[in-house]
Amino acid sequence: MRLFKLYDGSSGYFESLILTSLYLAAGYYLNPTDPCAIKSDIPVLTILLAIITLYHGLGPGVVSLLLVGVVMKTYYTDFEIDLFLSQFVLVLIFGEFHYYWHRVIGEQRYELKYLNRKFDEMVKAFYALKISHDQLEKMYVTKPMSLRNALETIRHEYAKKKHQSAYAKFLVLLHKSYAVESCVLAQLNGETLDPLAATENVHADYDDALVQKALEKKMPVYIADNPHTESAYIAVIPVLEEGRAQWLLMIEKMPFLAYNKDTLVTIAILLQYFFYQMQKSRTLESIQLPSFLDETFAYELHRLTLLEKRFHVDSTLLVFKTQDPLLHHLLDQKVRGALRSLEIPVSYSLHGVHYLAILFPLVDDSAVEGFVARMREILARENLEKLDYATFKLKQRKLYRRYMGIDNE
Repeated sequence: MRLFKLYDGSSGYFESLILTSLYLAAGYYLNPTDPCAIKSDIPVLTILLAIITLYHGLGPGVVSLLLVGVVMKTYYTDFEIDLFLSQFVLVLIFGEFHYYWHRVIGEQRYELKYLNRKFDEMVKAFYALKISHDQLEKMYVTKPMSLRNALETIRHEYAKKKHQSAYAKFLVLLHKSYAVESCVLAQLNGETLDPLAATENVHADYDDALVQKALEKKMPVYIADNPHTESAYIAVIPVLEEGRAQWLLMIEKMPFLAYNKDTLVTIAILLQYFFYQMQKSRTLESIQLPSFLDETFAYELHRLTLLEKRFHVDSTLLVFKTQDPLLHHLLDQKVRGALRSLEIPVSYSLHGVHYLAILFPLVDDSAVEGFVARMREILARENLEKLDYATFKLKQRKLYRRYMGIDNE
């Protein structure tokens, strides 16, 4: 039981000392024989310690109680040991409540952060799909390759550690699709910009007025919206990661007819999607999972495992396995039709055994049991019930790897 979870920083201790000192000074001023107000009909001391401990934590609460104890020892004939110990027990209780309350808030905060990020990724993927289909409708004859396919090709280029080539091909894609004639893509490094790729002789200028506005607002800025700003660029688009700008696309020249808000918003979405794909590639490089697992499944499994390790936010992995290929095929169809957008399935076969694994983000195993019951009921109607399955928490890594048959792959 982690009772002694101290308040982060020294401000909690300082504020508790000031508040307790003011309380004792007021008590001494009103009644010099009872500065701690322990003989009052109202439990003022308990209220004070409750406020300090619940707000700041156990450490500042104990410090305040010790200060009160010193005053009690100095100004009272008999030291009220029973009262002091009872107040100490209350401080421990308040401190425990403070710890668990803040832990719950922390878990909820990181769950919300994961869901927001997942939603943001899905929005970008949807928008990339939409503009890709629009592109196909307009230019299928001359450009049969969709935008999403082009971005996927660039991601594979990046995965082969051809980073410079991937960045350059993305700028070529912007030029062909949106008539961006000259621009520079750069990474923010403190108060400098490190160019990643550029067209013609465009340079990345950190001190440019439009760049500074984009960093300040953390959103795309355009020279048309800032007519009184002197800048070498006509648009600056930042890419955010965890609320901070990490990369910038600075556009210097575009044809007049192509330079409009819709085009620039589309470029901003594609830029975000591009760097999301690059980050996904970097993460997949570090994951020690077999290649036959789907990349999306492996990526989300890795992210949720980190979430569980750092913040104890549970997710559940459900694994079905069978030696019957027909049962596996039917189960795969039924499961994919019943899943929600957040849940991620992967299907594979090893050594004659067919597996279907489903990742349930931020869901405990009791909720997954209901899903299993529905699947078994559906299969019972087909007279196909010979099915093994198991649910695992993500911290049970050795167990689920062994059950999934990937321990030695």
